[in-house]
Amino acid sequence: MHAHIYTYIKTRTDEVSAHQKNLVENTSCDRLEVDVLITGCEASLWIGEQFASDMQNLFPALRVVAMSANKVIGKLHFCLRDVLINSTSHIERETSY
Repeated sequence: MHAHIYTYIKTRTDEVSAHQKNLVENTSCDRLEVDVLITGCEASLWIGEQFASDMQNLFPALRVVAMSANKVIGKLHFCLRDVLINSTSHIERETSY
């Protein structure tokens, strides 16, 4: 009975490994989308980077990024500014007609 259970577990493990390998091969490393973003400052960023590394090893098909919280806030500020500028210019064009 133990041999049967071992064979079943080994077969399932091989199937999961093959599936993960297939996911990794079909996933582009150059994609820009981030699946998991981990932020932090100083010591917590270091811990976040370690966690991101572990998570990337466990889930190779995911794109896991660790980034400074200050950098994220800066990028969000630029995105918000671009949205406000684009929406204002769009409103001005609509009212000029």
